[in-house]
Amino acid sequence: MRALEYGCGTGLLSFALHAQLAQLALADSSQGMLSVLDEKIAVQRIGNLHPMRLDLLTDPLPPQRYDLIYTLMTFHHVRD
Repeated sequence: MRALEYGCGTGLLSFALHAQLAQLALADSSQGMLSVLDEKIAVQRIGNLHPMRLDLLTDPLPPQRYDLIYTLMTFHHVRD
């Protein structure tokens, strides 16, 4: 199963799910969060987590197809 996490931050939820999913794209608009995420992935040598810079409010969905799209602790950053 292929999944996309919007607003991944440092990947808290995706690190918990990575063994159950084939491929995970982790999207966040913060380069700082993505840098921390890159380091965590490298240290733990996890091959199916793929970070990308993406803004939920302004960028279109990636062209890839996903079986699951999820978010955690993100909606408070979205204006009504």
